[in-house]
Amino acid sequence: MGGAVSALFRLPAVARVCYSLPHSPQRCPRVKSQIDEFLARVLSRWMDVVRVRARAVAVAVLLITVPIAAYTVLHLGINSDNVDLVGKNLPSKINHERFAALFPNLENALLVVIDAETPELAREAADALSAALREQTEQFTDVYLPGG
Repeated sequence: MGGAVSALFRLPAVARVCYSLPHSPQRCPRVKSQIDEFLARVLSRWMDVVRVRARAVAVAVLLITVPIAAYTVLHLGINSDNVDLVGKNLPSKINHERFAALFPNLENALLVVIDAETPELAREAADALSAALREQTEQFTDVYLPGG
């Protein structure tokens, strides 16, 4: 079987020589067609094996896929918590922890910037937004409007 497998995967001599030369279509005009023929031969034989042993291939695929899927579900995941993505010993993280200890009311704050054509329109929009957020007590525990 070893000789048959090595013969199956043996590239033509011209292709082996051209692989060692710098890439130039003029030097190896037949290499592409030889590689295409080689790949067609290998894939054709592979498909013949799969076709003849279809049940064995399906069982093998299931035996490989099921444990991999179980491992994926149980062990792999995505951590989207941006706080955990930053190292705990970085100076910026240490400074943030100090800042959060000094100003705990800003730790989970949502800052909204309102821009309007005039300051009066911006104030009206801020008042309306503040009133709407205060009504949503399940989502917001506190609403602070500077100057209001």
